[in-house]
Amino acid sequence: MLEGEGLVNDATALVLLTTAVGLATGSSSGDALAISGDFARAVVVAVVIGFVVGIVTVKIRSRLEDPVLATAISLAVPFLAFAPTLALNASGVLAVVVAGLYTGYANPGSFSVVTRSSDRINWNTIQFLLENAVFLLVGLQIRSLIEEVDQQPELSLGATVGLGLLATALLIALRFLWVGPLVLLLKLREGRAEARTLQSLLFLQQQLTRPTHGRLRRRITLLRRRYARQRADLEQLRAESIDWRSGVILGWSGMRGVVTLAAAQSIPIHPNIHYRPQLILIAFIVAAVSLLLQGATLPPLIRKLGINGVDEAADQRQLASLLDELSYHGMAVLDDPEAAVDGVDDVDPEVLERVRQASYLRAEAAWERIHGTDQPLEATPHRLFRRLRLAVVEAEREHLLELRRQGTYPARIEDRAQALLDLEETRLRPAAVEH
Repeated sequence: MLEGEGLVNDATALVLLTTAVGLATGSSSGDALAISGDFARAVVVAVVIGFVVGIVTVKIRSRLEDPVLATAISLAVPFLAFAPTLALNASGVLAVVVAGLYTGYANPGSFSVVTRSSDRINWNTIQFLLENAVFLLVGLQIRSLIEEVDQQPELSLGATVGLGLLATALLIALRFLWVGPLVLLLKLREGRAEARTLQSLLFLQQQLTRPTHGRLRRRITLLRRRYARQRADLEQLRAESIDWRSGVILGWSGMRGVVTLAAAQSIPIHPNIHYRPQLILIAFIVAAVSLLLQGATLPPLIRKLGINGVDEAADQRQLASLLDELSYHGMAVLDDPEAAVDGVDDVDPEVLERVRQASYLRAEAAWERIHGTDQPLEATPHRLFRRLRLAVVEAEREHLLELRRQGTYPARIEDRAQALLDLEETRLRPAAVEH
């Protein structure tokens, strides 16, 4: 929840910062209506461009078989979204966020397992380097920054440090003023969600009583999906309800970090922008104090309030239930195994049993390759087993995507199931030396 909130909040804050800088430098009008119009246009243009870039790049990358090339294109996606948006005087950062959100949503069903694994490793590395590089950059600048601030008598070093501490206190207070009503709204949302789910069910039952035809059948299918999604959302709201203790944790977790520092560094050097060194130093103080104060005290606060966090045993049960459901739907492929492996008229029942048991033995595959066989290579038991098992995994993934759209299981459970499917697909994919 905090990660998702931070993603959207950071983009919105940077849009507001751009607007404020425009006012300070005189590049934007001071009229309130004009400012609101510029802000709305910046958001709309950014969302549209980010969404288009996400769709186009996902389609291109989904057609590539080389994971290195696909990953290289993924590195260009932020720039493809940022550059044209900035040229139109809109929010490039928000465009990047939208492109990233769409790419993440389309990732499981559009990219190969190798591409997904490559993306995960490369982007985690990039994130680590960028986040720490910002702190390193500010750390290297802090001495010269302090000296520069100390040389300006109109706003001394002591006054700047005091403003930084005051800003930190105000931000903590504002965070709680925002989170408190938000927790109450989430409670009300649960009641509204229950009412909407009941209305959807009644409307669906009403539609089922009508004579069916092509258009109505498609409509009923959409209504079923909407009802399934609303029911799953309602169950999640009930299972993970936010109470006052969770509200305290959410309020105290509003720490500032790399985005605050990067935003301060982005303030241009301009005659109309005064006290730029002081602003950067204040941002550094806010980030450092909030990380040290709130970050250091967050674990004992969680223990004091009795927040247990994720129930690992319950997660394991949900994961087992999800895997049972995926296996049930995946095994349906074995009802017609010949259709799953084109070019083979009769699949040995022993091979089917091997697929069902998922007993993949590398040693047996090695013996088959060494001794050879009178059968075509693709019809050997090892190859048939692998092809059938891949067909089962593919069917399981398709059903997992449908469950993801419905929101039946928590995202963390679906991600763990996706990781297991990816791991098995990686194990089953033929090595390059076998071709």
